[in-house]
Amino acid sequence: MAKRLSIFFQSREGYGWTENYNFSGVQTGNALVTYMTNVAHIRALFLTSDCKLVRIRLASDFKRDPLIFDFLSDTACAGQYGFDMNNNDNALIARLERTGVGYNRVLMRGIPDRLVSENVFTPDAAWLGSWNTWVAEIRDTGNWSVVATVDNAQAPLTPQSLVPNIPKGIVVTMFPPDTLPTGGKVYVSGASIFGYNGIKNVVKGPTTQGPNTYLLGGAQPPANLPAGNHPIITPKVAISGTVQQFFYERFTTRAPGRFFGQRRGRARTVLSLRP
Repeated sequence: MAKRLSIFFQSREGYGWTENYNFSGVQTGNALVTYMTNVAHIRALFLTSDCKLVRIRLASDFKRDPLIFDFLSDTACAGQYGFDMNNNDNALIARLERTGVGYNRVLMRGIPDRLVSENVFTPDAAWLGSWNTWVAEIRDTGNWSVVATVDNAQAPLTPQSLVPNIPKGIVVTMFPPDTLPTGGKVYVSGASIFGYNGIKNVVKGPTTQGPNTYLLGGAQPPANLPAGNHPIITPKVAISGTVQQFFYERFTTRAPGRFFGQRRGRARTVLSLRP
Protein backbone atom coordinates (compact mmCIF):
# COMPACT_ATOMS: atom_id res chain seq x y z
CA MET A 1 0.00 0.00 0.00
CA ALA A 2 1.37 3.40 -0.99
CA LYS A 3 2.12 5.93 1.75
CA ARG A 4 2.46 9.69 1.37
CA LEU A 5 6.11 10.73 1.31
CA SER A 6 6.99 14.40 1.77
CA ILE A 7 10.43 15.87 1.02
CA PHE A 8 11.23 19.15 2.79
CA PHE A 9 13.58 21.77 1.38
CA GLN A 10 14.97 25.11 2.51
CA SER A 11 16.62 27.96 0.61
CA ARG A 12 19.48 30.15 1.82
CA GLU A 13 16.96 32.88 2.75
CA GLY A 14 15.05 30.42 4.95
CA TYR A 15 12.15 29.93 2.55
CA GLY A 16 10.93 26.32 2.54
CA TRP A 17 8.81 24.12 0.33
CA THR A 18 7.60 20.52 0.18
CA GLU A 19 7.34 17.94 -2.59
CA ASN A 20 4.80 15.14 -2.10
CA TYR A 21 5.03 11.66 -3.61
CA ASN A 22 3.50 8.24 -2.88
CA PHE A 23 5.98 5.57 -1.79
CA SER A 24 5.02 1.89 -2.16
CA GLY A 25 8.35 0.19 -1.49
CA VAL A 26 9.47 -1.65 1.65
CA GLN A 27 8.55 0.61 4.57
CA THR A 28 10.28 -0.98 7.57
CA GLY A 29 13.75 -1.92 8.78
CA ASN A 30 17.26 -0.58 8.36
CA ALA A 31 17.01 -1.02 4.59
CA LEU A 32 14.43 1.79 4.56
CA VAL A 33 16.87 4.22 6.19
CA THR A 34 19.51 3.39 3.57
CA TYR A 35 16.99 3.73 0.77
CA MET A 36 15.67 7.11 1.97
CA THR A 37 19.24 8.39 2.22
CA ASN A 38 19.85 7.36 -1.38
CA VAL A 39 16.60 9.07 -2.43
CA ALA A 40 17.70 12.28 -0.71
CA HIS A 41 21.10 12.21 -2.41
CA ILE A 42 19.57 11.69 -5.86
CA ARG A 43 17.09 14.55 -5.42
CA ALA A 44 19.88 16.87 -4.25
CA LEU A 45 21.84 16.30 -7.47
CA PHE A 46 19.80 18.84 -9.45
CA LEU A 47 18.98 21.11 -6.50
CA THR A 48 20.65 24.53 -6.64
CA SER A 49 23.63 25.23 -4.39
CA ASP A 50 21.73 27.84 -2.32
CA CYS A 51 19.16 25.21 -1.23
CA LYS A 52 19.25 22.04 0.81
CA LEU A 53 17.10 18.98 1.44
CA VAL A 54 16.44 18.94 5.19
CA ARG A 55 14.19 15.93 5.88
CA ILE A 56 11.87 13.28 4.50
CA ARG A 57 8.61 12.35 6.19
CA LEU A 58 6.93 9.03 5.40
CA ALA A 59 3.38 8.38 6.60
CA SER A 60 2.77 5.25 8.65
CA ASP A 61 -0.33 3.23 9.49
CA PHE A 62 -0.86 5.68 12.38
CA LYS A 63 -1.84 9.15 11.19
CA ARG A 64 0.10 11.15 13.79
CA ASP A 65 3.15 8.89 13.94
CA PRO A 66 5.07 9.31 10.67
CA LEU A 67 8.65 8.19 10.07
CA ILE A 68 11.07 11.14 9.99
CA PHE A 69 14.45 11.01 8.24
CA ASP A 70 16.61 14.04 9.10
CA PHE A 71 19.35 15.15 6.70
CA LEU A 72 20.39 18.51 8.14
CA SER A 73 23.92 17.26 8.83
CA ASP A 74 24.29 15.33 5.55
CA THR A 75 26.46 17.43 3.24
CA ALA A 76 25.37 15.35 0.22
CA CYS A 77 21.85 16.71 0.73
CA ALA A 78 22.95 20.28 0.05
CA GLY A 79 22.20 21.38 -3.50
CA GLN A 80 24.72 19.77 -5.85
CA TYR A 81 23.96 21.84 -8.95
CA GLY A 82 26.66 24.53 -8.88
CA PHE A 83 24.48 27.62 -9.41
CA ASP A 84 21.92 29.51 -7.33
CA MET A 85 18.12 29.59 -7.44
CA ASN A 86 17.77 33.24 -6.27
CA ASN A 87 14.09 33.49 -7.30
CA ASN A 88 11.87 31.51 -4.93
CA ASP A 89 8.92 31.82 -7.33
CA ASN A 90 10.52 29.72 -10.07
CA ALA A 91 9.26 26.13 -10.24
CA LEU A 92 8.61 23.16 -12.49
CA ILE A 93 5.35 21.25 -12.57
CA ALA A 94 6.18 17.54 -12.82
CA ARG A 95 3.61 14.87 -13.67
CA LEU A 96 3.41 11.22 -12.63
CA GLU A 97 1.07 8.99 -14.64
CA ARG A 98 -0.39 5.49 -14.56
CA THR A 99 -2.81 4.21 -17.23
CA GLY A 100 -6.21 3.46 -15.72
CA VAL A 101 -5.30 5.19 -12.45
CA GLY A 102 -4.77 8.83 -13.35
CA TYR A 103 -2.01 11.26 -12.52
CA ASN A 104 -0.36 13.27 -9.75
CA ARG A 105 1.49 16.55 -10.03
CA VAL A 106 4.47 17.82 -8.03
CA LEU A 107 5.58 21.46 -7.76
CA MET A 108 9.39 21.42 -7.76
CA ARG A 109 11.40 24.51 -6.78
CA GLY A 110 15.17 24.92 -6.52
CA ILE A 111 15.37 25.83 -10.21
CA PRO A 112 18.59 27.62 -11.29
CA ASP A 113 18.10 31.13 -12.66
CA ARG A 114 20.68 30.59 -15.38
CA LEU A 115 18.41 28.03 -17.06
CA VAL A 116 15.41 30.40 -17.22
CA SER A 117 15.08 33.10 -19.85
CA GLU A 118 11.83 35.03 -20.45
CA ASN A 119 9.87 32.38 -18.55
CA VAL A 120 11.29 29.59 -20.69
CA PHE A 121 13.20 26.80 -18.93
CA THR A 122 16.04 25.28 -20.96
CA PRO A 123 18.03 22.63 -19.04
CA ASP A 124 21.72 22.09 -19.71
CA ALA A 125 23.40 18.69 -19.91
CA ALA A 126 24.45 18.67 -16.23
CA TRP A 127 20.95 19.44 -14.92
CA LEU A 128 19.27 17.10 -17.38
CA GLY A 129 21.60 14.22 -16.50
CA SER A 130 20.76 14.54 -12.79
CA TRP A 131 17.06 14.93 -13.58
CA ASN A 132 17.11 11.70 -15.59
CA THR A 133 18.62 9.91 -12.59
CA TRP A 134 15.64 11.11 -10.53
CA VAL A 135 13.23 10.01 -13.26
CA ALA A 136 14.79 6.53 -13.26
CA GLU A 137 14.34 6.33 -9.49
CA ILE A 138 10.66 7.34 -9.56
CA ARG A 139 9.62 5.55 -12.75
CA ASP A 140 11.73 2.42 -13.00
CA THR A 141 12.25 1.02 -9.48
CA GLY A 142 8.60 0.08 -8.87
CA ASN A 143 8.75 1.77 -5.45
CA TRP A 144 6.63 4.83 -6.33
CA SER A 145 2.93 5.05 -7.08
CA VAL A 146 0.26 7.28 -8.52
CA VAL A 147 -2.66 7.65 -6.11
CA ALA A 148 -5.45 9.53 -7.85
CA THR A 149 -9.12 10.45 -7.75
CA VAL A 150 -8.93 12.34 -11.06
CA ASP A 151 -8.83 10.86 -14.55
CA ASN A 152 -10.53 7.67 -13.31
CA ALA A 153 -14.30 7.69 -13.74
CA GLN A 154 -16.50 7.56 -10.64
CA ALA A 155 -20.22 7.37 -11.39
CA PRO A 156 -22.16 10.43 -10.12
CA LEU A 157 -25.06 9.62 -7.80
CA THR A 158 -28.34 11.45 -7.19
CA PRO A 159 -29.18 11.80 -3.46
CA GLN A 160 -32.69 11.57 -2.08
CA SER A 161 -32.12 14.60 0.17
CA LEU A 162 -29.47 16.97 1.55
CA VAL A 163 -30.25 18.94 4.70
CA PRO A 164 -28.18 20.95 7.22
CA ASN A 165 -27.10 18.99 10.27
CA ILE A 166 -27.19 20.39 13.81
CA PRO A 167 -24.75 21.76 14.96
CA LYS A 168 -22.67 21.40 11.78
CA GLY A 169 -22.24 19.31 8.66
CA ILE A 170 -24.74 17.95 6.13
CA VAL A 171 -27.06 14.94 6.38
CA VAL A 172 -27.49 13.14 3.05
CA THR A 173 -29.91 10.31 2.34
CA MET A 174 -29.23 8.12 -0.70
CA PHE A 175 -31.61 6.08 -2.82
CA PRO A 176 -30.85 2.36 -2.34
CA PRO A 177 -28.70 0.62 -3.44
CA ASP A 178 -26.39 3.65 -3.83
CA THR A 179 -23.75 4.02 -1.11
CA LEU A 180 -21.06 6.54 -0.16
CA PRO A 181 -17.52 5.66 1.03
CA THR A 182 -17.68 6.06 4.82
CA GLY A 183 -14.39 7.59 5.96
CA GLY A 184 -13.69 8.76 2.40
CA LYS A 185 -14.57 11.85 0.39
CA VAL A 186 -17.31 12.91 -2.02
CA TYR A 187 -17.78 15.86 -4.36
CA VAL A 188 -21.16 17.63 -4.14
CA SER A 189 -22.34 19.87 -6.99
CA GLY A 190 -25.54 21.39 -8.32
CA ALA A 191 -26.74 23.04 -5.09
CA SER A 192 -27.76 26.72 -5.16
CA ILE A 193 -27.28 27.26 -1.41
CA PHE A 194 -23.77 28.16 -0.31
CA GLY A 195 -22.06 25.47 1.78
CA TYR A 196 -23.40 22.33 0.13
CA ASN A 197 -21.11 22.20 -2.88
CA GLY A 198 -17.50 21.06 -2.78
CA ILE A 199 -15.41 18.17 -1.50
CA LYS A 200 -16.76 16.75 1.77
CA ASN A 201 -15.57 14.08 4.19
CA VAL A 202 -18.03 11.25 4.80
CA VAL A 203 -17.86 11.31 8.60
CA LYS A 204 -20.51 8.73 9.50
CA GLY A 205 -22.41 6.03 7.64
CA PRO A 206 -25.76 4.24 7.87
CA THR A 207 -24.78 2.23 10.96
CA THR A 208 -24.92 5.32 13.15
CA GLN A 209 -27.05 7.66 11.03
CA GLY A 210 -30.00 5.52 9.94
CA PRO A 211 -30.89 3.62 6.75
CA ASN A 212 -29.07 4.94 3.65
CA THR A 213 -28.11 8.09 5.58
CA TYR A 214 -24.66 9.67 5.88
CA LEU A 215 -23.15 12.63 7.67
CA LEU A 216 -20.87 14.86 5.61
CA GLY A 217 -18.37 17.06 7.43
CA GLY A 218 -17.85 20.81 7.17
CA ALA A 219 -19.79 23.89 8.18
CA GLN A 220 -23.58 23.93 8.39
CA PRO A 221 -25.23 25.40 5.26
CA PRO A 222 -27.55 28.34 6.07
CA ALA A 223 -30.78 26.83 4.62
CA ASN A 224 -32.46 23.80 3.12
CA LEU A 225 -32.11 23.26 -0.60
CA PRO A 226 -34.95 24.62 -2.78
CA ALA A 227 -37.16 21.97 -4.38
CA GLY A 228 -35.84 22.88 -7.83
CA ASN A 229 -32.26 21.91 -6.97
CA HIS A 230 -30.97 18.61 -8.36
CA PRO A 231 -27.60 18.07 -6.66
CA ILE A 232 -25.34 15.19 -7.53
CA ILE A 233 -22.72 13.44 -5.40
CA THR A 234 -19.60 11.90 -6.92
CA PRO A 235 -17.52 9.57 -4.70
CA LYS A 236 -13.82 10.46 -4.65
CA VAL A 237 -12.38 6.96 -4.38
CA ALA A 238 -8.61 6.96 -4.81
CA ILE A 239 -7.00 4.12 -6.75
CA SER A 240 -3.28 3.50 -7.07
CA GLY A 241 -0.67 1.89 -9.26
CA THR A 242 3.06 2.12 -9.81
CA VAL A 243 4.36 5.05 -11.85
CA GLN A 244 4.59 4.47 -15.62
CA GLN A 245 5.57 7.96 -16.78
CA PHE A 246 7.34 10.80 -14.97
CA PHE A 247 8.24 14.06 -16.72
CA TYR A 248 8.15 17.80 -16.17
CA GLU A 249 5.25 19.48 -17.93
CA ARG A 250 6.27 23.12 -17.84
CA PHE A 251 7.99 25.94 -16.05
CA THR A 252 5.87 28.19 -13.84
CA THR A 253 6.20 31.06 -11.40
CA ARG A 254 4.19 30.82 -8.20
CA ALA A 255 4.60 33.22 -5.33
CA PRO A 256 4.87 31.86 -1.77
CA GLY A 257 1.70 31.86 0.32
CA ARG A 258 -1.84 30.71 -0.39
CA PHE A 259 -3.28 30.43 -3.89
CA PHE A 260 -4.68 33.44 -5.75
CA GLY A 261 -2.97 36.02 -3.58
CA GLN A 262 -4.58 35.08 -0.27
CA ARG A 263 -2.54 35.76 2.83
CA ARG A 264 -0.40 33.03 4.36
CA GLY A 265 -1.81 30.91 7.14
CA ARG A 266 -5.14 29.18 7.60
CA ALA A 267 -7.69 29.65 4.80
CA ARG A 268 -10.58 31.96 5.49
CA THR A 269 -14.11 30.53 5.59
CA VAL A 270 -17.49 32.20 5.14
CA LEU A 271 -19.36 29.61 7.23
CA SER A 272 -17.97 29.00 10.71
CA LEU A 273 -17.09 25.44 11.69
CA ARG A 274 -17.88 26.26 15.30
CA PRO A 275 -21.32 25.08 16.47
